[in-house]
Amino acid sequence: MEIPESDVLGTPCKAHVDCANKAACIEGICAHQCQEPNDWQCGNGKLCFKWQCLDPSDIPDSGPDTPDASSGKDLGGSGQSCVSNMDCGGDGACIDGICSIECKSDSDCGDPADWDCKQFQCFSI
Repeated sequence: MEIPESDVLGTPCKAHVDCANKAACIEGICAHQCQEPNDWQCGNGKLCFKWQCLDPSDIPDSGPDTPDASSGKDLGGSGQSCVSNMDCGGDGACIDGICSIECKSDSDCGDPADWDCKQFQCFSI
């Protein structure tokens, strides 16, 4: 059963995946900064990508070298574009549209009394 966008917007989140592909996790809340393809909503030379206003250099490459489901290539590699953690195939977390590894243990995030490492991402306790 698909979650309606109205049920996701405004809910607390720790990562984009918490927003059910209906919004971006922006400062801990599922929200939209913009609606694609309306780059004009961002201003300052930023572009709208998956409900966020990003610098063009922060948007994943969508050129011919980027693997996709139809190419038969592995989508799980670090640095690949993604929509959710599932796109990373267990090889990172989907952070700002890119499969990345922020951490492998709590100590990678800083003081373990203040930070947890969960699914390759750092979260404050």
